Amino acid sequence: MRLRHFFLYQKRALGVLASVLFIGGIGHFFVLEPTRVNGTSMAPALENNERILMEKLSLLVRAPKRGQLVGAFDARNELLLVKRVIALPGEQVVIRRDGLYIVDRYGIEAKLDEPYVDQALKTLPKYGQEAVYPLLQDHQYFLMGDNRESSVDSRSFGAVHRSNIVGTILRIPLIGRIGTTSDPYSALTSAPID
Repeated sequence: MRLRHFFLYQKRALGVLASVLFIGGIGHFFVLEPTRVNGTSMAPALENNERILMEKLSLLVRAPKRGQLVGAFDARNELLLVKRVIALPGEQVVIRRDGLYIVDRYGIEAKLDEPYVDQALKTLPKYGQEAVYPLLQDHQYFLMGDNRESSVDSRSFGAVHRSNIVGTILRIPLIGRIGTTSDPYSALTSAPID
């Protein structure tokens, strides 16, 4: 009789353990994924080796917003890139010596305010006085790193399709920057800058 109860207990315990692992796996796959920043392309907002979370659920129901930090999958190199959304579908990016401009679908041009970019490292065209990028089609986004001098982004690989943007980036206060530079932030943010 005792042996029978022992086996029933083990069966229930294994069922609970399997359920927890299944739910945890679903949560990891569909909701939050911990990862680390690899490189300095997002400095000073995110430092090399900083721990971050990629939240995947909100982008299933809402399009990325300008200024938002996102994780984008680079299929060519099988890498997760962390970049900032600069331009939306129907817009065009123009980089001039005095800053970055967004031209909307009606031809109205506005200089983009970028408080997250180190002003000593202004965004400049690589050659000449101006760089004009193609008009973004439906479901295309222009992504850039905050550290413009060391970022490989839409300026070099072009627009990113919406299906390759897999989540928004959440900072982990205090813990996220252990082993990196000091943490100027005090709260968990998804870093939308509108």
